[in-house]
Amino acid sequence: MMFKALTTATITTAAMVLLLAGQVASAQQGQAQNQGQAQNPAAEAPMKSADVTDSSLQLYVQVATKITELREQFQQQMSNVDTPEEAQALQQRASGEMVAAVESFGMTVEEYNQIAYALQSDEDLRNRLQEMQG
Repeated sequence: MMFKALTTATITTAAMVLLLAGQVASAQQGQAQNQGQAQNPAAEAPMKSADVTDSSLQLYVQVATKITELREQFQQQMSNVDTPEEAQALQQRASGEMVAAVESFGMTVEEYNQIAYALQSDEDLRNRLQEMQG
């Protein structure tokens, strides 16, 4: 029972953690191409409300909705997992599907994560999002 509770909690945070994997891979590719240059400008200068267009914010909402649906689907499946190996395989599948979902909307994982981080720290951006949602 404890294992299932832990794996369910893990899949809850999987969307952000697993999407970050794409960002890390992108940074590693950039490092190989641009040695000596800043690897992740977004980490050095977080996005501000003015940097996020209304269309990007609306797209983010659509992507976040799909990610939430996938997360809920995988949480249900995780409750039937019996071994750590099964949990890991399910998490990998969830990661792939979440990344594919982001990209299917024409957004990169990095863009998605930048907006998500900006929403956590930028009250103006959160207010814009609330206004859009009515």
